Amino acid sequence: MIPMPASRDKIPDKTPVMAYLPARPPCAVQGKLFPHRVGAGPSGYGRSLMRTVVWGTFLWLVTVACSAVTIAQGTGPAAIVNGQPIPEKDVQRALARIPAEHRARARQEILDRLIDNALLDQHLVQLKIVAQEEEVQKRYQQIQEEIKRSGHDFAKLLQELSLTEAELREQIAADLRWERYVASQIPEATLRKFFEQHPDWFNGAAVQARHLLIACPPSADAGKKQAARQKAEQLRQAILAEAEKRWLQSQPAQAEERETLRLRLLVEVFAEWAIKHSECPSKTRGGDLGFFPRLGVMVEPFAAAAFALPMGQVSAPIETPFGYHLILVTAKQPGRAVKFEDVQDEVRHHLAEQLREQLLQQLRAKARIEIPPPAN
Repeated sequence: MIPMPASRDKIPDKTPVMAYLPARPPCAVQGKLFPHRVGAGPSGYGRSLMRTVVWGTFLWLVTVACSAVTIAQGTGPAAIVNGQPIPEKDVQRALARIPAEHRARARQEILDRLIDNALLDQHLVQLKIVAQEEEVQKRYQQIQEEIKRSGHDFAKLLQELSLTEAELREQIAADLRWERYVASQIPEATLRKFFEQHPDWFNGAAVQARHLLIACPPSADAGKKQAARQKAEQLRQAILAEAEKRWLQSQPAQAEERETLRLRLLVEVFAEWAIKHSECPSKTRGGDLGFFPRLGVMVEPFAAAAFALPMGQVSAPIETPFGYHLILVTAKQPGRAVKFEDVQDEVRHHLAEQLREQLLQQLRAKARIEIPPPAN
């Protein structure tokens, strides 16, 4: 609950959920705990597109296999999506790297992501978007090569994961279909226009911030949301009042020193209140999130608010899927000059995620999703 990311008290602070995600508390990391393809590694676009896809799948295979967790097979499907079963072993495979004490909470999110993956791929198959066999084979071989270079045995790795070659190939084919769909929906002109409108999203600019979270799930009713917002606002007023009180009690003579002291005292009070009242794992650090960029780490409402906030001001309550956040920006790091060609994959990745969420809203609205009761 950092801002509290995305992420999504959930998995404990500094516990990496996937090796390629930042080791941040779940409340701040962007989006869900898991990437697009929970089943066999991350998908789609990122820095150095092909390398990211191949390396991500390889890394997922190795780290899950090395977790020394037995993958339960299950006796029935974990869910049925428009008639298509999602095997229980797919859920167990994704849970393998989660500490045992957190798996119950992680299960639903994993299942949601697998359902989303199934809905997307069903849609792309209906659109007759095809992954050519030679493309699948090429990526399959690249994954094999990565695993061999790492000193692992490919066949043994699949066996430890209860993953057949055919299942891995289907995951690869699904990724390729999605990449092809994204390319058809987001031409280069769209990417370039978005980059020109938001250059600071991709130039390495970063802010350092603290936050205080009052947790409130998206499913909460209006009354609970209002109560959480009011509590956050009351804490905000209390923080500002206490910081002002301490400042008035110890004003230095010089104006410059007074402003420096004001910020120091505000940070001090904010950290104390975060330790006492925040519901994010970052509370142990007084809500300190360190530096983070505009994209890829924090959920969008939080990132947008943090980058718009002047230093030394406490934000009004900011709503995210995790609840309501108070944000205090303590430092800003300027970006550098970048060319579109240098960050094109990052721009595509961002717009592809937006496309994915929009498409899933439509698909879920008309989907038939069944969750069978747990087997006795």
